[in-house]
Amino acid sequence: MTETARRPLVLIVEDEAVIRDVLSGALRDAGLDVVTVDMAQHALEAVQSRRPDIIVLDLGMPRGTMQGMEFVVRLREEEDCKNLPVLILSGYGDIVNRDVTTRLGVRAVLSKPIADFAILIDAIRAHLPPSAA
Repeated sequence: MTETARRPLVLIVEDEAVIRDVLSGALRDAGLDVVTVDMAQHALEAVQSRRPDIIVLDLGMPRGTMQGMEFVVRLREEEDCKNLPVLILSGYGDIVNRDVTTRLGVRAVLSKPIADFAILIDAIRAHLPPSAA
């Protein structure tokens, strides 16, 4: 009996349904498993229940009670999440304070709209923990 390799699990935190759907489709097509949430406060619950290998995070989520950077701060307060890779994919990507994101352990900051999903997929694969790669 052969064992099936586990596919890396990506948590997408994105408030726009169309973007969430397009991203999840592209990542699934690339051989990744995906779970999505529409608000940062739901992402904290998803991290605990689903244990993703990496997070793709939008910063500006006006419908929620928590913004993306606050989510990262709260995530890093959890002992078992201090090294969980986070990639930011945001319309604010060009103006994100790189010193802050570096201190919070954000692995990459990409700007939306993303024209080439291969860039995102390559960034995800580059930052997956060895156990998930």
